[in-house]
Amino acid sequence: MGLHHVDVLQALLKKDMKHILTKILRLLGDDDLVNCKKVSKTWRRIICSDHRAEKGAKRLNRGSGIAGSWGSFTRHLASTPIQKPCRQSQSTSKKTRFREFQEAASTVKHHEALKPCRRCGSPARFDPDLCRADCSRLSCGFVCCTQCQAEYHGSSSCRLGLFRTPRGSKAAPLVSSAQSKRNVKRL
Repeated sequence: MGLHHVDVLQALLKKDMKHILTKILRLLGDDDLVNCKKVSKTWRRIICSDHRAEKGAKRLNRGSGIAGSWGSFTRHLASTPIQKPCRQSQSTSKKTRFREFQEAASTVKHHEALKPCRRCGSPARFDPDLCRADCSRLSCGFVCCTQCQAEYHGSSSCRLGLFRTPRGSKAAPLVSSAQSKRNVKRL
């Protein structure tokens, strides 16, 4: 019952569903088509039977100058420059973002919370009573309504009105807000 490998393309070919195979092959890039031709004889036959897919695979072989022989492949690999992945910048940006939120957390009032800004991702001070979030980044400074996610419109009703809760039910308090802390103490 439990199969380790399922050849979807071969199953579609057996059931004579060439229109679905054509759609699948159209989604693949030229380099993917070349790699698919190398998987098995059945896949090569499927790609060769589709005119557009075969044309794309040939175009890649012609354009890259690789004829398919092992010698030309190794020469191609030897001529490509080696680049080391730059992992330091990603970890640095995560640390910077963490510090940014940490610094903003020290200025948050008792009834406020922090949320990422909708535009830039920097910390935004969220006031649940006003349904307003103010971005702390000086270059952004976006002020938005937290119900409709549009620019803050004050006391006027939300233009979209999609995120309103029904009058009978209350929304759950935000994490680390004053209300949630009172609920935890009550327990």
